[in-house]
Amino acid sequence: MSQTQQQRFLPAPVGACNGTSLSGYIGERFTPAQVIDAFGPGIGSGDKTNFEWVFVRDDGVPFTVYDYKAFIGLETQYDFHIGSTQGDVKEFASWFANKVKAELS
Repeated sequence: MSQTQQQRFLPAPVGACNGTSLSGYIGERFTPAQVIDAFGPGIGSGDKTNFEWVFVRDDGVPFTVYDYKAFIGLETQYDFHIGSTQGDVKEFASWFANKVKAELS
């Protein structure tokens, strides 16, 4: 992935994720601890999630990464959900997985 693509996504505040819904999955399994190492603690838990992170693409499209009704522990491998306001999340999923894997090496 090019440097330009890597800079397209940034962590965002909670309000940036309004209107998102399930649009796909990361496609690889990571533990919440690994994701926290890469992106920090996220926005915390909700009534249906234990872990959630919010990102925004440089054009303003929001993305959320979360466990949905799984109530997993910090060391549980999980293929996280991706929420967005658009249907195609492949570029985001690839960027996210690459960032987490880079933290592991």
